[in-house]
Amino acid sequence: MEKVSIIIPVFRESEFLEGTLSNFVNDVYTNKEILVVIDEPTRESVELAKQFQGSVLFLLNKKRLGKSNALNAAAEKASGDIFFFFDSDNLIKENSRDIIGRLVDGIKGNDIVEFKIDVIQDSGLSKMVSFEFASANLTNILYSRLAKRKPVIGGAAFAIRSQVFFDIGGFRNFIAEDLDLGWRAFERKKLYKQIDSIRISTRSPPNLSSWLTQRTRWAVGTAEWFVRSYRSIFIGSLRNTSSVTVPSIFILFPLAVLAVINLFLSNSIAEKLGILSLPLLLLKIPQTTGIALIFLSSITLMRSIVMYAIGFVVSLSLSYLACRSLGQKFNLGEFTIYYFLYSPFMLLMFAYGFIRVCILKNLGLSDWKV
Repeated sequence: MEKVSIIIPVFRESEFLEGTLSNFVNDVYTNKEILVVIDEPTRESVELAKQFQGSVLFLLNKKRLGKSNALNAAAEKASGDIFFFFDSDNLIKENSRDIIGRLVDGIKGNDIVEFKIDVIQDSGLSKMVSFEFASANLTNILYSRLAKRKPVIGGAAFAIRSQVFFDIGGFRNFIAEDLDLGWRAFERKKLYKQIDSIRISTRSPPNLSSWLTQRTRWAVGTAEWFVRSYRSIFIGSLRNTSSVTVPSIFILFPLAVLAVINLFLSNSIAEKLGILSLPLLLLKIPQTTGIALIFLSSITLMRSIVMYAIGFVVSLSLSYLACRSLGQKFNLGEFTIYYFLYSPFMLLMFAYGFIRVCILKNLGLSDWKV
């Protein structure tokens, strides 16, 4: 029976931590250990440590180490064959006492695994975020079933064999430490799987300000990781998993579909003929100016309508499949808001991250320590 080390990082405190620890302590899988590493613990966190004394090992850091350093410190203390990293803002919704056993069964023959993760939908913003997580889950399925490898992983909840973790060097000092770890596992051809039988929920930012703070960190972290590794990313991901990576981009970023459609529909033959014939019409038959302009405007308008309609339908279909993969209800009205308002803003945040990293050379984040 393989030993599982459950490692939970916490910054100060977490509202879900007590319930999560109860779930893991009461899990019927016996060969396990639970480690909680807390940066800058509050009084509530200290009291919780006393409550679970004897069942859970708490590592309390008076000063903030940062997530990657805290996780590495906990991993050094752990003795399991499998490391199960589980963020403190996650929640195991299902009433089950055999999560760890299913994890051990699922990782057999593999090196790194992820799980189905959905979003607790308790606000309008969380409903938008839920579409993102559903899309990510669909891409996980594609990588798991078709490629058996995955270039990046999400750090919210995943498991990795301890030997693999140490062989690839653990977490490095990246803002997006999970992307970097997943990429190094991918480069070393470590086998990946999504375990569909385990479902985890996570909390989205409660308001727009928190969302902006989180997305700034994600955008800057992604840009930092990409800039450091872009050569191997282009060569490795496109050469080895292009059949999954390319469609995954369209699933994760709906506007990518629109961009490709625009590429194929731009400068249609009718529009080119109209533009070329316009000067001749104006010279020979001046009174046709108004008709010519209306004609060209109609072509441009029609092309835009067709382009947006096709892009919307394709993205809607992909999002519907993504929601179905999570057993999540699909709401057309909410998706419309997600597609036309949320997605462009999300893309702008990533663009902002690349501008900060590539042009402004600014990696400083007030809410994050590396």
